[in-house]
Amino acid sequence: MKKQIIALTLLLALGAQAEEKGFQKIFNGKDLSGWAGPVQNYQAIDGTLRCKPGKGGTIYTKEVYGDFVVRMEILLPKGGNNGLAIRYPGKGDTAYVGMCELQILDNTSPKYAKLHPAQYHGSAYGMFPAK
Repeated sequence: MKKQIIALTLLLALGAQAEEKGFQKIFNGKDLSGWAGPVQNYQAIDGTLRCKPGKGGTIYTKEVYGDFVVRMEILLPKGGNNGLAIRYPGKGDTAYVGMCELQILDNTSPKYAKLHPAQYHGSAYGMFPAK
């Protein structure tokens, strides 16, 4: 199975951070070089990766990774719901196909008041709740 990092985010500031020893940038802060999926729905603005209004979809790295640690900053709009999928096989619904989605969610929004514990922010979506 391919082991890819994918970002389902509205805003990732991965490119804005200085590269730290032992870490590799996966977003260059300028364009979506190295990414696959509906990249036309995203844009690089001021060193950040942003989803175009009314757009979205699963974008993922072309590079295949083994074990890794992810560091990122995310700005989620009020009531936002997103995620970081890991081990994405390259096709299918990212919440359910042979991988794990780390939930990124505005838990304070009333529309998410009645979710299963494993669906809240920081959870391994549908598998394990955040602690």
